[in-house]
Amino acid sequence: MGQVLQHRGPDDWGYYAGKDVFLGHRRLSIIDLSPKARQPISNEDGAIQLIFNGEIYNFRELRKELEQKGHRFYSGTDSEVILHTYEDEGERCLENLNGMFAFAIWDSKQRKLFLARDRIGEKPLYYFYDGVNFIFASEIKAILQCGVRKDVDIDALNLYLELSFVPSPRTMFQNIYKLPPAHYLVLHDRQLTIQQYWDITDFQDLQGSELSVKGEIRERLKHSVTMKTFADRPVGIFLSGGVDSTSILSVFHEYNGKPVKTFSLGFDIDIDKYNTDLNLARMTSRIFNSDHHVIILTCKEVADSFEKVVYHLDEPIANATQSAQFLLSRTAKQDVAVVLGGDGGDETFGGYTHYWQNQMISSYQLLPAALRLGVITPLINAVLPKYKGLNKIINTPASVERYLLFRSEGKEKIRSLLNSDCYKDDVALEFIDTHYFSKKTDVPLSKRLMYIDLKTKLADNFLIGMDKMTMAFGLELRSPFLDHELVEYAFKIPVKMKIRRGVTKYILKQAVAGMIPQEVLRGKRYFFTPAAKWLRRGLKPMVEDYLSISSLKRGGYFNTDAVYKMLQDHLMQKEYNLGLLWAIFTFQVWYEQFIKRRI
Repeated sequence: MGQVLQHRGPDDWGYYAGKDVFLGHRRLSIIDLSPKARQPISNEDGAIQLIFNGEIYNFRELRKELEQKGHRFYSGTDSEVILHTYEDEGERCLENLNGMFAFAIWDSKQRKLFLARDRIGEKPLYYFYDGVNFIFASEIKAILQCGVRKDVDIDALNLYLELSFVPSPRTMFQNIYKLPPAHYLVLHDRQLTIQQYWDITDFQDLQGSELSVKGEIRERLKHSVTMKTFADRPVGIFLSGGVDSTSILSVFHEYNGKPVKTFSLGFDIDIDKYNTDLNLARMTSRIFNSDHHVIILTCKEVADSFEKVVYHLDEPIANATQSAQFLLSRTAKQDVAVVLGGDGGDETFGGYTHYWQNQMISSYQLLPAALRLGVITPLINAVLPKYKGLNKIINTPASVERYLLFRSEGKEKIRSLLNSDCYKDDVALEFIDTHYFSKKTDVPLSKRLMYIDLKTKLADNFLIGMDKMTMAFGLELRSPFLDHELVEYAFKIPVKMKIRRGVTKYILKQAVAGMIPQEVLRGKRYFFTPAAKWLRRGLKPMVEDYLSISSLKRGGYFNTDAVYKMLQDHLMQKEYNLGLLWAIFTFQVWYEQFIKRRI
């Protein structure tokens, strides 16, 4: 298990062997590079053992408090802070920790195993339990070393095709689960208990002027960035050219003063179309005098690394940006051990267009039904025949169904691509509604959508993907916008301050307007790849192999004729089928690696 996770911790290793428990750890040395910080790490009498992945950003303040209470420390690491806080507080220790983490504590006196994951889900944690054997790890591939049976979860497959990822607590493997963000798990006397310890509960609009809100955002962001730059190894920044990463660079430059290493990525296809953000990042790097590194991604590099990308993901995630993140991380690791990234700004400050589009639709639906259905709908059909799904979206009431219409390519298409015994109707709708949508009925729609995206798309798609792509090279990613106190504050900001006249992230842009170039503030640019063209060029031989009739039949999950036709239509540019095509292609690569072969 330790050997297969060596990429996550290339600097050191250790283990603890007790009567009924074995703990192994691969170490990525960031704070206290000495052997004293080796894990597992124990308390003074050795009764409590800890293994830990991540960072506790307020560990220095907590350490002072613990030392005043009489606790003794023998290393300079943040790991010991978790250990001694647990001694004092038990499971409530989590309330004191500001950080990103997945950790396990074995309490030999109580014969209790305690696992926990950070509030937002920056660090992954997986587990398997059959009532006798409990196995956990930062990645699924380590659990598979223990001979766990490998079967595809059909419900998870349906969730994946509609959402592009598998939401917690499921994974694509039957009987292997993700511990959800902001949850802890206790195993005691063979009884497994899972408990949520944090959530966003206060959605009430705060009172105050825009001026005061802008000032508060700036101060909270500066505090978060400064906390997250503490390390005993070099720190860099992923600079995308957008508002979030540029704001982080501005804060870093203001208090650090020295040139920081920044990393950006571009593409060799349709340079003008796909490299707008790259050009902005280059301009920004000059303004802030950063030591800037640019990686230009080619089709060949994507094809050569794609199977490695899927291997490191552990389970399929249909996000074409991961190939770019993988290769960007490889380059960054040559110069730094830690990078700061702008993840979370869109979900917390209202950056996605579907937030204001949902507002517009709700306003549109206040019009008389006779006008909407009798006049406007036929007009759209006549003038915009290509936008077949538009009428369905704008005439669907505010609901989880409308949320999914913005996210998915449609249940009917998924039904046609899956074999009849594999398709399950409304799995995604029921999951999102049960776990998130129906629980927040008193929350305004736009805030509710941001909350759902934070809990699902951000946690189980973007953050897990980014963690796996960076840790594939032993590179630690920290996200200042995901400081839980900043997130809590952001959800109290009125929507009218976040979205104004179609401008997304309005209040954030106003807050950082004097800190970053005006060019960066103009509009919202999504980081997207030329993935549709990759499929027709560098990836074409691999796609045709994995989506061949014979390959599809080996799994038996898909309607082979329908998938093959969808591929050919895309390759010949008859239809644009990137979303589902990329999802099925990624699944097939994962299936061949993890299910058919021995991982």
